[in-house]
Amino acid sequence: MIMPLKIDDIKKYDIRIAEKDDVLVWVGPCAAKKMDFKAIPLDGRKYECGGTVLLANGLHLQASFLIIDKPFLIEDFIYTKINDIWYN
Repeated sequence: MIMPLKIDDIKKYDIRIAEKDDVLVWVGPCAAKKMDFKAIPLDGRKYECGGTVLLANGLHLQASFLIIDKPFLIEDFIYTKINDIWYN
């Protein structure tokens, strides 16, 4: 299900969304810290990365996506921004 995330909800629920070219490393169950990596280390930690999703129709969407280096990962999150509204 695609749901819009209002800016107020993002702040209220402290949802971590990485802005373009940001890398956030999760340092606790509900805490992320902005880091400066040239490449994301595969060390088993959870990372939230900001970037761009390129669709087959040529559309470019700002995105924030989760990267976790663990086998059999079921967790899958991506946030995309369309017309200044984030969706998950």
